[in-house]
Amino acid sequence: MKFNKRNFTLAALVVSLLSPFLFVSSSMSPWKDDLKLPTILQEVVYPLEYTWTSVEGFATSLWSNYVSLVHTNDDNRVLRKELALLKAQVADYNELHLETNRLRKLLGFIERSKRPMLVAKVIGSPVISPFYSIRLSRGTTDAVQVGMPVITPEGVIGRVIRVGLNFSDVLLITDSNFNLDVLVQRNRIRGVLRGSTANTCTLNLHKRSELRIGDTVITSGIVGGYPKGLPVGEVIKISYSSDNVTQLITVKPWVDYARVEEAFIIPTRDKDIQKIIETAGNEWIQNTVNRSGGG
Repeated sequence: MKFNKRNFTLAALVVSLLSPFLFVSSSMSPWKDDLKLPTILQEVVYPLEYTWTSVEGFATSLWSNYVSLVHTNDDNRVLRKELALLKAQVADYNELHLETNRLRKLLGFIERSKRPMLVAKVIGSPVISPFYSIRLSRGTTDAVQVGMPVITPEGVIGRVIRVGLNFSDVLLITDSNFNLDVLVQRNRIRGVLRGSTANTCTLNLHKRSELRIGDTVITSGIVGGYPKGLPVGEVIKISYSSDNVTQLITVKPWVDYARVEEAFIIPTRDKDIQKIIETAGNEWIQNTVNRSGGG
């Protein structure tokens, strides 16, 4: 029979397959110096067996790792989707928790105040306005009128200056056009608070008036339509005018207007504003705002 490459390959394969049985069945040790046929065959076949075992192990490991990586990638995609869903749910729960706490605080404030108040949502600021103001979700359909005070549980916000059917614009106490009669809570010194910047107000008092950093300013309840004792702000700076007669008190409002989401409109009106409206007509304030550039 003619010996060819195919026969050689077949013989090598048979030998490699039978060699493990040869090792197991033989009682001889391959490292002993023995010239018997099994020992010689073991020595000849061992490199082939070692190569076959190594290649087989590498292929098995490669295939297992590949399949494992494919499944791992699929698992990772599923886990990422589940994680994104859980994060969205946690964000919703946190928002509901914050809203619940906020509404509980508002409800408690209403119960403590024992006066009728209209709850309104902050829906933004007027698009064009020369004033520091915010816009609420209540208007003439809710019986809101110009001059009504606006507050939160943290303190005074301002006063309604313009009303539409379903919205009202509130002039903030930090606006330079806003004035409010107030008291220093600790020593009952009275003064007029005026808007100064977007974040502060000023209070001018005689230099002999004894004030301290950290004093709380509250509403006096005398003019403006605000109930007495509502928190307004905190004294953060004390300086003196050039004539050395007047103290210039800087007051920071308790309310952070950028964070307000709901507010209360008190259905009372400033008596002075009411007299002006009765004399000049209901359109007087609206026309004044329009002439000032309020749109």
